[in-house]
Amino acid sequence: PNPKQPNKFPQVLLVPRNITVEEGVPRLIHVFRVIREQYSSADLDFLFFVNDHTFVIPEHVCRYLLTKQPTEPLYAGHAMDESGRFVFVSGAAGYILSRDTLNKLVTRWEIDCLDPNHPPAKWIQSNPGLLSAKCMQDKLGVPHLDTRDESQPTRQHRFHAFPLTRSISGDVDKWYIDKHEGMHELDSVSFDESYNTLAKGEDCCSEETISFHYVEAKEAEALFRTRKTLLQKPTISDEELKQYLVKTWPSDRKEIGHYSRFLPGDEAALKTLMNVLRKISKASTATTC
Repeated sequence: PNPKQPNKFPQVLLVPRNITVEEGVPRLIHVFRVIREQYSSADLDFLFFVNDHTFVIPEHVCRYLLTKQPTEPLYAGHAMDESGRFVFVSGAAGYILSRDTLNKLVTRWEIDCLDPNHPPAKWIQSNPGLLSAKCMQDKLGVPHLDTRDESQPTRQHRFHAFPLTRSISGDVDKWYIDKHEGMHELDSVSFDESYNTLAKGEDCCSEETISFHYVEAKEAEALFRTRKTLLQKPTISDEELKQYLVKTWPSDRKEIGHYSRFLPGDEAALKTLMNVLRKISKASTATTC
């Protein structure tokens, strides 16, 4: 980070060599501490932690944060159940922390988040976000939020741990489905029973969708260009949009990656995908921070 130009981005944060790749917990708290120290003078309000192959719609992040305050606790993303023990949000779909929550994590990490008599297990080192999630729930009093869009009768997710194609088709991994079951029964959340089941088709995704995970570079470029086209030409016909997608969307497995899917060959499925693309590409939901 460049403390002389804290508002100039992008910047690279280098983790010290003495913190190895296998030490996920020390790496995470190091990142938390550096960000808090370097950017506290830059009026840092919120942080969005996200994977490097996750597609993000920044203007929808800004829209979501319109009603949030940096001085209040916030840990927002796609919430899931960790075996009934605590709730965490998907690091793959990305999560947002407020300034207040970051400050609490940094100042109380050693006291409240770590147990000196029981160092983090190896599986926690590989998933350090679970440790911080449990600490926020059990020690720091940070509430869990249902971040689905409330504007529709069928509440729809903003944060997605799978690509657009798989979110629409419902072709997601079993572990992901399982971690939603029984969420409404947990004492630590106030979610209704609809949260237990992942919606698919046009109900998969909020018009204020924030993220899709497992999106490699070529698909990210296709999504970006398609959304730009729809924002500029919202009345584009289905046939024109179809031809644009066929021309733009990656058709090589190496480009689209193992976890994503090609454009659907079925006309009905392709129509659904185009409808969702139109839905998440509206000028009315675009907000600047």
